[in-house]
Amino acid sequence: MDEMRDLVVEQGGAEGVGFDGMLEREWMLTDGLGGYAMGTAGYAGTRRYHGLWVPSGTPPVGRVVVLNSVFETLVLVGGERVELGSAIFRGGHGERVVVPAGHEHLVRCAVEADEEAVRWQYAVESATGAAVQVVRRLRLVEGGAALSYAVSGGVQELRLRPMVTLRDFHHLMQEAYASVLAEGVAGGRLRLKGEGGVEATLGCAGARFEASVSWWHGFWYGVETRRGQDDAEDVWTPGEYVVAGADADGCVLTVGLGEGVGIGARPTDSVLGLRGAGAGDHVEGWLERAAGAFVVGRSVVLPGEEKKTRLATVLAGYPWFADWGRDAFIALPGLLLETGRLDAARDVLRTFASVVRDGLIPNRFDDRDPEGAIYNTVDGPLWFVHAALAYLEASGDRESWGSWLGQACVSVLGSYAKGTQADGHDGREGPKIYMDPADGLIVAGDAGSQLTWMDAACGGVVFTPRYGKAVEINALWVSGLRGVLAAGGRDVKAFEAIAEEAADAFERVFWSEELGYLFDHVTEQGAGGVDRSCRPNQLIACALERSPLSLEKRAAVVGVCRERLLTPVGMRTLPVDDPEYRGVYAGQQFERDGAYHRGTVWPWLIGPYVEGLLRACGMSAAAKAEGRAVLEPLVERVSTTRHAGGIGSLAEIYQGDPEGGAEDGVWLPRGCPAQAWSVAEVLRVWRICAG
Repeated sequence: MDEMRDLVVEQGGAEGVGFDGMLEREWMLTDGLGGYAMGTAGYAGTRRYHGLWVPSGTPPVGRVVVLNSVFETLVLVGGERVELGSAIFRGGHGERVVVPAGHEHLVRCAVEADEEAVRWQYAVESATGAAVQVVRRLRLVEGGAALSYAVSGGVQELRLRPMVTLRDFHHLMQEAYASVLAEGVAGGRLRLKGEGGVEATLGCAGARFEASVSWWHGFWYGVETRRGQDDAEDVWTPGEYVVAGADADGCVLTVGLGEGVGIGARPTDSVLGLRGAGAGDHVEGWLERAAGAFVVGRSVVLPGEEKKTRLATVLAGYPWFADWGRDAFIALPGLLLETGRLDAARDVLRTFASVVRDGLIPNRFDDRDPEGAIYNTVDGPLWFVHAALAYLEASGDRESWGSWLGQACVSVLGSYAKGTQADGHDGREGPKIYMDPADGLIVAGDAGSQLTWMDAACGGVVFTPRYGKAVEINALWVSGLRGVLAAGGRDVKAFEAIAEEAADAFERVFWSEELGYLFDHVTEQGAGGVDRSCRPNQLIACALERSPLSLEKRAAVVGVCRERLLTPVGMRTLPVDDPEYRGVYAGQQFERDGAYHRGTVWPWLIGPYVEGLLRACGMSAAAKAEGRAVLEPLVERVSTTRHAGGIGSLAEIYQGDPEGGAEDGVWLPRGCPAQAWSVAEVLRVWRICAG
């Protein structure tokens, strides 16, 4: 067995990627509460969302960048000063300027396998030829974060300058309107007060604090530039902690909310409880660890109760997504069932079941209001039913099914059968979701709505209108009806006739003999009312065990998608020869949203592709071998640092056109550097192929 080991990024040497390559590789630590720490292997931040500690003020949302960075200065024996921290600024001609220039001494960055920690190693040669080694190590602990230092060589002083923002993680701070204050508290700690009344406490045992309040102007975040966003901010510092050379080795700087954290604080219980990976197989270990990062807690009021109960939920991605219903239930089988976290799976289902409204599951909870929920998805509730049935099969939990879980599934299917309505936008009446009495299939939305997962819209433009009968919605509908009938319980008999009628209609409505694959959606019967685009949504019909699609047609769809959509990092959302294809995901939001589902590659879709392949081939050994070969490039991105992107995780999307033009070029990660359903689906089908 290949033991799980650290993921290491070297700056120089034979394996080195250089400073630019280090900036393209992002590490992440999470606390199980919605908070995180995130940055680059090169230490300098490149996003507004980067920070050494970004806690959740109202878990799992309300995140605040408290500690942007810490800049260290070594005072060597003899008085020579060497700086280790790094930040990026823009010069007068737009060039990159790195100040302090600590990157010149940076040797490597490692995300540790045996604990949730990241460390940077520096090597300094003094003017006298003496060698100095410094290791900075960051971990999240109960109530905050801790930076510890290992120092060897002739060091007279270690000076630590905390760089503070204390602002909402979506915002950027400017001196002109920011208000940050510092005051001393007991034990040599420093209390900070910032935007929105947020308070934090800094401390460094055994150090003296030298106040020298100042602003550093124009931290430049290059990823924000690429995304067409505001890209610079001012960062505040209260002064420096000064540690004598004799005490530098082993010193710890801590930051926490309220009264702060103790020097010996341990990793949070929530992190320990959600991490299933340990000293096991390297690939499996990193896949499981990646999965655990997305499972956090949310407080909900369960039906019939008055007090809130804290249950598990799933964050869609880091750093900016909250918990989204669709993402949670697509991801749940891989994140939780494959990793044996059955209690957490039940909690996630119960979290969303507690807020079912007219058969609808929230598309997402509000990013700032922990009580707010938005109901504007047609597929989210059907994925809930799919995940509930998968949980029932994995757990055998008939008690939950017989009480609240089966009831929630019946509510979804029954409401769809009689008709329900999603939330409207900007005060408009919400789009309808209902069953067509003529064929038993589901109709949803209108020309101005976006209720499926291909929901990008900007400036009043819906880029992928999919109203009417969408292919994956109706595959999930039939699968859900059949699954609930098989599971049994109250009020399920009414679905028998509907399930049979919808299954009979599915191929008749969606299959194109001319094209050899399924229409993506149908607005009305006839040539003018069908979307002939070759899209990966049809793969979901191939992957479902209880699909209405025949094995012969599953094989045909998989073959077409293999030829036209498959890449090493997932499935394109349109083939390159489609007139609507957009191969570059960059620029202002309008340009990015326009490419989001029109060519951009999504790793999560490799799950339906591989499962569809396996089902079409009867789960044969040859199909499993082919599936593993397809998955290996994505698995490599989780378990090595050879590629740009999130270290130990998978990105939300990849650019449709590889850099260099050829299919063997560089596939650039875009969107969130760590996305729940990307990790979950790769883990899930990787395990199926291994079975």
